[in-house]
Amino acid sequence: MAGPRAGRLLRTFSGHKRSVFSVAFSPDGRLALSGSEDETLKLWDFGLGR
Repeated sequence: MAGPRAGRLLRTFSGHKRSVFSVAFSPDGRLALSGSEDETLKLWDFGLGR
């Protein structure tokens, strides 16, 4: 059974201009690196929300 937060949007990150095709998370889950069809990489810091 799903928890109380299932299906609820927590935060939206914007930055890529085209579809994201890859995401990798740091072992501690604080950072993520995303790769997009627009040929950019974005490093996301979830602690800062950006």
